[in-house]
Amino acid sequence: MKEKKKSPNKKRNRSPVLLIKGEFDFVTDVCTRGWKDIFSSYGSGSIKELTMKGCAHYCHFEYEKELYGSIVGSFCLEHD
Repeated sequence: MKEKKKSPNKKRNRSPVLLIKGEFDFVTDVCTRGWKDIFSSYGSGSIKELTMKGCAHYCHFEYEKELYGSIVGSFCLEHD
């Protein structure tokens, strides 16, 4: 007998999501769309996506370190 697959509980997670990628990142819009679909299916709160100019995948290690920190800090304060 096949086991029935449970559908995600829409009220399970209301956490906000912040997706950050670099302008020259290997992460594409198709990738982030997939992540947004996953988070949405679990009922996540707001989903915010940002692309940092002049960066690749490791924005927090590259020349925009302070900007990265301020983006994350602002997002946390906004949803605290």
